[in-house]
Amino acid sequence: MFNQQFFAAGQVVSEDGTGVADLKVEAWSATAAATAANVALGSATTDANGYFNVPVDTAARANNTVLYFKVYQNNLQIYDTKDEVEWDPTAPEQVIITLYQAAPAGTDGKDRISTSQILSSATFLHLSDFSGAIRDVKDKIGSAKSVLGDAITKGLSNIHLNPIKASASKSSDVVNQDVATATQNLQSKQIAVSEIKEYKPGFNKETFASIASMPAKLEAGQKVTLFQENGQVKYYAITKDQPAPAAAVDPAAAANAAAQEASIRDMQTRLDQAEKNAAAKDQQIATMQTQIVSLQNDNTAFQKVVSSGNDMQTRLAQAEKDAAAKDQQIAAMQTQIASLQNDTTAFQKVVSADNDMQTRLAQAEKDAAAKDQQIAAMQTQIVSLQNDHAAIQKVVSSDNFTRFVATLPKTNPGGATDKPVQ
Repeated sequence: MFNQQFFAAGQVVSEDGTGVADLKVEAWSATAAATAANVALGSATTDANGYFNVPVDTAARANNTVLYFKVYQNNLQIYDTKDEVEWDPTAPEQVIITLYQAAPAGTDGKDRISTSQILSSATFLHLSDFSGAIRDVKDKIGSAKSVLGDAITKGLSNIHLNPIKASASKSSDVVNQDVATATQNLQSKQIAVSEIKEYKPGFNKETFASIASMPAKLEAGQKVTLFQENGQVKYYAITKDQPAPAAAVDPAAAANAAAQEASIRDMQTRLDQAEKNAAAKDQQIATMQTQIVSLQNDNTAFQKVVSSGNDMQTRLAQAEKDAAAKDQQIAAMQTQIASLQNDTTAFQKVVSADNDMQTRLAQAEKDAAAKDQQIAAMQTQIVSLQNDHAAIQKVVSSDNFTRFVATLPKTNPGGATDKPVQ
């Protein structure tokens, strides 16, 4: 009996089916008691293709604990699959976690939030120096809650930001004055007011850039833009020549985000589970077939190295190391095959309890027979490789091979070549 570790496997993909790398995936129990304990059962990081294998306590499998998953980027949770995608240890299959499939833009007048926006917002929140920015706003405006609070609540839908950092700017007496008074104060210092705009903060880089760049002291000859609300200046920014004004932020975007999330969850619920299971099995079989081809290629290369006769001792030692590595790969494949056989047995037990017994049992038996044929073919290939390896070692250890090596020319330090001893 194998004493193997228990894994929950799957893949995290974006809306176009591309795997997403470097995301932390945690496995959580879907039962109320375990959820209340607020403890993850295991975690793993997705590879370059989005695949993950979360090691889970074997007690979870013994108790038939159903799992769901939480996805993190930069220690910030960006997704969870509770009530959507779950993993059942009694019928373990590879799960597919799709991050927010985005609907076509502009078809219904609603803003959409895509996977790239979710990941961008997580990076922004992780890297931005909000404490420094808040200190700046307190110095310049007197209260960070007014601007930052409006920005966060009104502009969450258009999240394509670069991280911000705090500046060294201080306060100005222009802020919190009425527009006329602020304009007079500026004109008295030969500072022109180029434009007066409505105070409409958004959670975007323009708002934070304007706050962070608001200077403590203005110089004569400069031009500024005032941002007013109900006749009172909230903040200002130095006017710079720009090729075109920034695009306006849709104020209804935040409300549309909830509707988009509900639509996406509905689409994911309707995914065909059977197709996902088949795709996962095909992926596992393809991986094993690739490993077999790699072993065959390695074995061919090894035979070429042995037949060359050059630097025989060094290359023979390397070949022995390669052979040991192949033995480990074969042992790993045998473990995987045993795991597949155990999974097949568990699957048959689950199928035997199904209401539609005859139809599903017949299909399961066909699937099991196909797997057995594939496993038998792979075992035959493995035996063939082992036989080839044994034959090569037998040739290397034979007296004829030793005499053959002794007949090879030896080069003296002076460049002359000794003739073989007759």
